[in-house]
Amino acid sequence: MKPVSKSDVWKAIWLAENKPMDKVVDFLRSLLPQYSPSSSKGRIKVAVVVGHNSKATGAYAPHPVGKSEFEFNSLVAKEMVALASYDDEIQVKVFYRKPISSYSLQIDEVYSRVNRWNPDRALELHFNWLAQAGRVEMAHYVSSKKGASMAKNLLKAFARLMKTTTRKSKLLPRGKNDRGGRSLWACKCPIVLTEPFDCSNMSHLMRVDELGIQAFAETYINAVKQRTAS
Repeated sequence: MKPVSKSDVWKAIWLAENKPMDKVVDFLRSLLPQYSPSSSKGRIKVAVVVGHNSKATGAYAPHPVGKSEFEFNSLVAKEMVALASYDDEIQVKVFYRKPISSYSLQIDEVYSRVNRWNPDRALELHFNWLAQAGRVEMAHYVSSKKGASMAKNLLKAFARLMKTTTRKSKLLPRGKNDRGGRSLWACKCPIVLTEPFDCSNMSHLMRVDELGIQAFAETYINAVKQRTAS
């Protein structure tokens, strides 16, 4: 754990005297080590990055789901760890993005931790707001054949899960400067940025509520274990 510096202490005091208490709590929380639970020592190491962070929580899926991207995908990630603990094929470790003000620094920081762990594959979990389009989308780095293969496996699995036609689903090859592309660029192993449902589409919301968290975790686990293109 990184030691707390004198400047950190003085900043905390200044915030306590001049800012609302939630700002103080956010700053103190940023000094804590991020909890990254891991599972059994399976053959395939999979890093799971929870999209957004505890402060900027991403899109919100209204009733009947009633959760933000960060809240929903934190639950999915924890369930993936639990499932992987009974699976000799796969090991899952969860990584959380720190609430750093600079988006690029936030992404670079979390993927420096991911890369040090040296996973075989990675997922960054999200969901999308698509003006009721009802699509499943999976993004991969534009030049990654293995990432594209993973994305195809995940797209098929979640299109089936969400009862969405393949025609309405999309693979999104992205470069560093495209939306979400910095994550795909920063990760040194094949990675997919996942958008398994449209939180603006009521049919999708009802389906998510019907399925529950475990169904999403199981689908991720089963799809990411599939063979990828060499």
